[in-house]
Amino acid sequence: MPDQIVQIQTPLGIVNIDSTQATVGANTVQRQRINLTDPINDVQQAIPTTSLVVTSDPGTAGAATRPIPPTLTKGTQTALGYTTQALSDAGRNTLSFFADQVTTTNALTLVTFSYMKNGAQTTGATSYAITSAKTLRLNSISFNVFQSAATASSTKFYLMVNTAGAVTATAAQQAMAFFAAFPATANSFTAFAYDFGPQGFEIAAGASTNIGLAATESLASGNAYSITLTGFEY
Repeated sequence: MPDQIVQIQTPLGIVNIDSTQATVGANTVQRQRINLTDPINDVQQAIPTTSLVVTSDPGTAGAATRPIPPTLTKGTQTALGYTTQALSDAGRNTLSFFADQVTTTNALTLVTFSYMKNGAQTTGATSYAITSAKTLRLNSISFNVFQSAATASSTKFYLMVNTAGAVTATAAQQAMAFFAAFPATANSFTAFAYDFGPQGFEIAAGASTNIGLAATESLASGNAYSITLTGFEY
């Protein structure tokens, strides 16, 4: 179909419009050409991206421009589609922190714990540095405490956070507290579990953020505890 010029009379004179001749049914028509301009530079034509193609659109005459999604990497329902991934699932490091059968004292003391990170265990730690540029989301904490003496007592646990290096046994770094109390009964036992909910409790890495655990009890010594903290970094 040949290119054509359509002339239109305007107040400023005759204007030539670039067009293409096309046949629609039994009629010969002139189809005006349109150029899309760049949204920032009004003298430059828009550049199409690879996600746009020109194809015949069912139910309409001529060509239409529409986005075509990439090939699915998962699933069998259809050949084309978009997959999404939550930011909290990207680059995830699974973590669990635990200490077993530790004896408490009446002084605030850092817990010496082991932790499992993506299947690799580290032992003998009192502080954990959150991986740079990640956020630590804590999911749950659980502990059990055993009192052997027939003396009323209480045990406290603290989540410790220091934004400027390794945690230390100071009240200024206490971010969360948990409490267990016993009557004057020998060989008493208590267990506690807390879920932080679907959004968890989050701590950003910052420049040098560390977390840890601390414990203390009302007696000079005697109560023994086990504690587990779970979460992940993303």
